Amino acid sequence: MPETFVSERFGEIAYTQDDVLSFPRGLPAFENSRSWVLVGDEDNAIKWLQNIEDGALALPVTTPDAVMPDYNARIPEDELELVGSMDPSDLALLIVVSIPEAAPWNMTANLRAPILLNLRTHRAVQVIALRAPRRAPARPAHRLVAIPRAVATGPGIWAVGGDDARPLPVPRGSVLVVGPPGSGRTMTLGALRRCLHEAREEVPLVVDDLDMAEAGVHAQVEEALRVGRVVLASASTDRTAGTYRGPLATLRERGDLVVLWPGVGPSSQVAGRSLRSVTDPRALTLPGRGALVSRASALPLQVADETGTIATGNSRASSA
Repeated sequence: MPETFVSERFGEIAYTQDDVLSFPRGLPAFENSRSWVLVGDEDNAIKWLQNIEDGALALPVTTPDAVMPDYNARIPEDELELVGSMDPSDLALLIVVSIPEAAPWNMTANLRAPILLNLRTHRAVQVIALRAPRRAPARPAHRLVAIPRAVATGPGIWAVGGDDARPLPVPRGSVLVVGPPGSGRTMTLGALRRCLHEAREEVPLVVDDLDMAEAGVHAQVEEALRVGRVVLASASTDRTAGTYRGPLATLRERGDLVVLWPGVGPSSQVAGRSLRSVTDPRALTLPGRGALVSRASALPLQVADETGTIATGNSRASSA
């Protein structure tokens, strides 16, 4: 029979004993906290190690390859014995991450002390990894250019991205910008609107927070889409994933998508494809970091900083 407990972060959680991860010596600073469960959205690179006895105690974790694809830690043999297996097929690693509340884009990961998990017995322990010998890196077939953490505004520049981190062309049709609060939805609308104005394109209908708009705004968007007018709109990832009718659903199906923070929440569900390959775990919650998703491709991007271009939270339609 499932049991339940209350987490301060997630509310009531139901679990069975098969879900429990047992830490025989606890965790550093939490030595007496030995029973944990792993919770979080399937599409989110960040999961939470939630303590069962203390609902206030939850630690964000992720897999090492989400942060460093070539991570290669050596685990001491006595630690392998503690979790009860030396068979690599039984074992997995997690790493604890630190996400500053005031600046979540400055997330750091503790690669020196991974959590070793026996998938078969659910015994786990945090270990100090031995340094692995360095190997000469293979020569890549194509050199990827890192996408910068900040992009200045400039003529025709609304975002940079792709493998070579070059300025991206402005989508030619309607665009729906989705993301969690704080991800840069309003900034993205401002950058797109400015570039359309500079190019003297057709005046778009711009709607911030379409998911919170009143019926009158919905009617304006539906009419604009009916006559082929360009619409630039934003909405939260969660509400977009749960909307199946109306102008928000129509925009999601017809237009290009800018998915901000693609590693957070049901982003892949909104995009209709996995966004793991365009998610940068080192900039997981950096404002303006995301992906441009069209029918044919998904490109990682960083939006140019347009802070203050459009007022947020008013759910009103406007023309550029």
